[in-house]
Amino acid sequence: MKVFLDTNIYDYVAKQGNDEKLRDFFQKELCDVEVSLDVIFEIARIPDEKLKEKCFHTIWKLGTTYPKFPESYVETQEVINEFKRCRPTWLYSTPRERKEILGFINNYRLTMKMFRRNHYFKPNESFDEYVSLAERAIGIANPNDKEIRQALLKYEDLEIKSSDPEIQELLNPLSDLERYWRSVSSNVWKLALMGDPSMRDYKDWLLPYLRITTVGKLEWESFWLKDVIAKKIPRTYIRGLTEYFQLRFKITHGNKIDGNHSLNLIGNHLFLTGDKNFFQVLLKVSENSTTKIAKPVFIDRNNYDAYDEITKAIRTA
Repeated sequence: MKVFLDTNIYDYVAKQGNDEKLRDFFQKELCDVEVSLDVIFEIARIPDEKLKEKCFHTIWKLGTTYPKFPESYVETQEVINEFKRCRPTWLYSTPRERKEILGFINNYRLTMKMFRRNHYFKPNESFDEYVSLAERAIGIANPNDKEIRQALLKYEDLEIKSSDPEIQELLNPLSDLERYWRSVSSNVWKLALMGDPSMRDYKDWLLPYLRITTVGKLEWESFWLKDVIAKKIPRTYIRGLTEYFQLRFKITHGNKIDGNHSLNLIGNHLFLTGDKNFFQVLLKVSENSTTKIAKPVFIDRNNYDAYDEITKAIRTA
């Protein structure tokens, strides 16, 4: 059974110091615990050095699987495959700057290898830049999301419309949820190609494949609103669903990183989190997703016994 632990679960276990007992349980139950780079990065930002070290040690104790590729690379490859299926003329058959792409992947693998060897992650200039760009994205997104949430509280519905009649015609057959994830995804990838620094990973992975330098607005929107199949781009799809349902809850600083964590619903059987609102969001995603994803499991961190709480939740899931 493949299990993903949200960052707050490592924090919960680390503070109680029962990681070895929990590791023995996971081994007995044949649980494969996947560790993402986003979790490592999030823990690296903990200001309390002793707690940070404990959390890293807990990851090392419990984690068994470290993905071979960055999530942003896998997500981009899914989008590239949809380009190949629907818009083959947009792409080169093989990417330019192939060595550069391999360099990015090797750097990622080296980071994961060093973490597994040293049980610690030491921030460097690349990490500082990542944090800066992440904060920039949050600073832009959160006020917009809060404005949308206030409108939702007032009107209950979220209907995306376009002043362009041809694009509106593409939107008409879609549900509110479909309109949202498709429109948001269209905008995210457009911003990436336009050079938005907070979307740099996407651009780094995608640009070497692109044969064309410009795409007409209608053709671009037609691809995203009509031609894309959700199950072909599950990561972009799940992120869009997550962001849609996050609007039903209080907008927090952690929303964007939770969107990254939600990608780990794919390829796992259980997703454990101690965040009540995020758990409710994941339940909504699970109920509405047309692709198979992990079952969200809530962990009550008020339980003084982390081992009891987590093992009980997994056995009854």
